[in-house]
Amino acid sequence: MKCPECQHEMKYGWLAMFNPIRWFNFIVWQPLKPGYVRFWAPKDSERVMDPKFGGTGCPKAWICTDCKSVTFSYAEENLD
Repeated sequence: MKCPECQHEMKYGWLAMFNPIRWFNFIVWQPLKPGYVRFWAPKDSERVMDPKFGGTGCPKAWICTDCKSVTFSYAEENLD
């Protein structure tokens, strides 16, 4: 896949979170810049990663190591 930012070839893989013991971890996209205190996700945020014990719940992703961009889909069919 070509990078949408710099047009170089991207590498295929997965986004992962490394802390399987804390089952309540998740990653969101949000319209606001994050602050230091984050007790809850802001309104209009979108959960994009909900990792589960055993390595599941991680979206397939493409990374461009040239411009440091990551592209992924968090659609259910793209989660492993």
